Amino acid sequence: MNPASLAARFAERPLLLDAALGTELSRRGAPASPPLWSARAILERPDLVLAVHRENAAAGSDVLTAGTFRTQP
Repeated sequence: MNPASLAARFAERPLLLDAALGTELSRRGAPASPPLWSARAILERPDLVLAVHRENAAAGSDVLTAGTFRTQP
């Protein structure tokens, strides 16, 4: 999505961000130990990551975020 189309979308209605990916992965039992925390799920449980993203999209999320929960210093 380019800046112009993003601005046009905001003019129509607010965009909906997905739910808390790291929290949901943890709730589903994904590995979440340091130093990668929930980003480990991308490597070890990509099926869970995909399932959460698909469910968020089906629920109406316009924006799906990367799995960066607790991975930044």
